[in-house]
Amino acid sequence: MAHILLIDDNEMIRETVNDMLASAGHGVEEAFDGIDGIEKFEQGHGKYDVVISDIFMPGEDGIGTIRRIRHDDPDVGIIAISGGGQAGSAQDVLRMTIALGADYTLAKPFSRTQLLSTVTKATIKHHK
Repeated sequence: MAHILLIDDNEMIRETVNDMLASAGHGVEEAFDGIDGIEKFEQGHGKYDVVISDIFMPGEDGIGTIRRIRHDDPDVGIIAISGGGQAGSAQDVLRMTIALGADYTLAKPFSRTQLLSTVTKATIKHHK
């Protein structure tokens, strides 16, 4: 079981992803945007194995959030998620996040199997 911080401004996405993760036995804490996510991450002091962050959010976007979290903890597993947006296709945006600190990416919509497989890889990376 991994302890996961899920950051997404869309409540329906948070609920759906939380349900998928919790049904597999993972502990999930939610944040509604990048600022909230960074605050929860810093207050957690290393309790998270994996961070899942959306890219396009108001306030602090996922790019800034990922960079800040990676700076604070070089070993935490980070998964960037996106459905694209005005900046282009999800795949283009997600490729950019790898260069900025994400370990793995998932394009929305993704399946439960894809999510759990990626969380497993990120958890293994965190525990190396």
